[in-house]
Amino acid sequence: MQKEVVGEDVKMSLILAHAEDQMMSTEVFKVLAEEMIELYKKVNK
Repeated sequence: MQKEVVGEDVKMSLILAHAEDQMMSTEVFKVLAEEMIELYKKVNK
């Protein structure tokens, strides 16, 4: 993934696709968790 970021040509593989999918899922979950925390803070004022 680091090679792809700096513009090097990278052969796509199943493991790379899986790693990218895991990273995206983690980011989505992080954003959702942050939003839920803010919601709970507002509700419990």
